[in-house]
Amino acid sequence: MKRTCLRARVAAQADIWKADLGLGLSLVLLVASATIPTDARADLMIELEPIDRQPTRLLVQPPRVRLEMADQRYRLYDAELDAMVSVFPEYGVFYEEDLAALERERAAFLKDLRQNREAIEERVARAPEGVRARWREMVAQWRLDEASDAPGSPRAEIDSIDERNAEEARAGGFRCTVNRIELAGRDEQMRACLADPEDMGIDRSDLDTLAAMFDYLERQRMVAGPVPDDAPGLPPGLIAELIERTGQMVLGAARWKGEDEGTGWVVTALWSARLEPSRFAVEDAYRHVQPPYGR
Repeated sequence: MKRTCLRARVAAQADIWKADLGLGLSLVLLVASATIPTDARADLMIELEPIDRQPTRLLVQPPRVRLEMADQRYRLYDAELDAMVSVFPEYGVFYEEDLAALERERAAFLKDLRQNREAIEERVARAPEGVRARWREMVAQWRLDEASDAPGSPRAEIDSIDERNAEEARAGGFRCTVNRIELAGRDEQMRACLADPEDMGIDRSDLDTLAAMFDYLERQRMVAGPVPDDAPGLPPGLIAELIERTGQMVLGAARWKGEDEGTGWVVTALWSARLEPSRFAVEDAYRHVQPPYGR
């Protein structure tokens, strides 16, 4: 199948693209039963349960993924370009992402907070308790008492995967293995249901493209600012690492602390399809606008 670039003028750019994906990306993938032909290469469609600020469907046509939202917006990720665009069809516009620009914006915000901290605290001292409490949270979240200019939270990483105590399970008609996963430097675990992608007719290029997308989303999450340890959702970088380390399809994953299961991203259906390359391109009629965070 012929593959096309997102757009010639976009492909020519080296530094691209930022939009708020809003993916907390906790992932409890419950894949619906489906029959996927393995005799020919087909594109992959993943339906998601609607959750606030998360996509409702992923379309995979390596090296691209289209993330569709409930309000007709969509995002396009290109693994070869390591870049993403956000499209708002109702306005006829799209935004190009630029992680480097977002990181500069974060650094400038932190610099302003530190330079103006004394004046801010003088005003906050006269404010209601709710405002003072929020300021204390910002001081802790942005680590204003520390010397570092990079307050982003450390990237969550997998310490070990316990395959000895794995349990067999089924998710939406597919066999999978539930593994307990220790996270480095954290007092919580992750549980993930992993399956052989070939058993579902998922091509290796699909899996590699999904892993690259999750890694991109993790980097985007990190440059956007510090993420509290108790933030809901599962860091997308953990999904990328799971795929890369195991070579398996993640049919379910969630953070666990004690007996409490983390929130989830739910897949309701997964099947093969023949997708038109035009689904993975930005229409020429759409107007390119500068991201709102640009300086």
